[in-house]
Amino acid sequence: MDFCNFHPFPRLPTELRVQIWETCLRPSQRHRPGLHYCTIGNDRRLVPLSWGKFTRLEKHSRASPDHRSACLWHAGLWAACKESRSVIMEHYQLKEWNEYLEIGPPKRSVPEYYYADGGSRKEILPPSMITVREGHNESYLTVYPTRDIFCVTSDSCESAFWSGERRNINHSLHYATTTSRSLGVQNFAVEFDPSWNRFFPDKIYTLKEERSARGYLARMLEDLAGCLFWTKLWLIDKHVRWSASPGKEVGPVFYDYDCEYVQIDVSDTLPDPNSGANESPVACFIRRLGELGDRDYTGRYMLAVDDEADPGFWAEEPSPFLVKEWVRILVRRDNQVTGGIDGLIQSMSSGRDIEST
Repeated sequence: MDFCNFHPFPRLPTELRVQIWETCLRPSQRHRPGLHYCTIGNDRRLVPLSWGKFTRLEKHSRASPDHRSACLWHAGLWAACKESRSVIMEHYQLKEWNEYLEIGPPKRSVPEYYYADGGSRKEILPPSMITVREGHNESYLTVYPTRDIFCVTSDSCESAFWSGERRNINHSLHYATTTSRSLGVQNFAVEFDPSWNRFFPDKIYTLKEERSARGYLARMLEDLAGCLFWTKLWLIDKHVRWSASPGKEVGPVFYDYDCEYVQIDVSDTLPDPNSGANESPVACFIRRLGELGDRDYTGRYMLAVDDEADPGFWAEEPSPFLVKEWVRILVRRDNQVTGGIDGLIQSMSSGRDIEST
């Protein structure tokens, strides 16, 4: 018997079919922050890296097995049939969000789902829709722009990392039920590569002029320091080993299609014992970028807040703009090791896999 197909499925009672579709839902996407991989299109907009049936025709838009986004969890339900699409739309409360956006908050209660942040504080969290076109067909992927992380991968977008119009890159996505409104992406990431530490320039201007992923990050920091946008910047390191002190909480937590990721302090990353270095590659990069750019970024930051902030906005003088405080680090949960660097050395010397927690 072919278990991949169940041809009598359309003859099942409607209630049973709907129940089957509902069992395919992953409720975690609505309640857990997602990690999505993208490139930057010719129109300077974010373009999803899709997978399998949902792969775009352009070769630079294809996702590798390491770059499968959380938004692909429900891609099959969007594509299966009208009935499955109805189930997924109800799951994301798209009708309710449409009514809320059209009528407005004074006359319409906010849909059920909120994103809690900071104890009793609640933040409205509308979904947004990404449309993937393949010929005459369209597929739909759902994300939460104000909560999820959108990562540009260096191997998929090298040619797009340089543009004289970088400040006009559209880091916004349309609301799920309308194309007339958009929601700005609030967490923007670049995937770290240890090769960034090679041939490191000695001037921040030189780095910002590079047509590279690290040059792109340096320019993004310049825009942040100039108060041109307020997107949070992340570096994602999929390979670094890390260890947190006993009792130390790490997070927040994000999920792509396959793995769990956590935010940690750069000081929690571990060096490779075989390299002879006393810090991890990502820690080395953050330190060197700070040494190169902190003074330049701080000068731009002080000038910007003096020009833009209302009198009395600052209770005291604004603090310096430090790279290590403005770039967040995201790592894979399964790269955590016990015992810090000593535990890492012991695991490697014994020939056993590193103990994950």
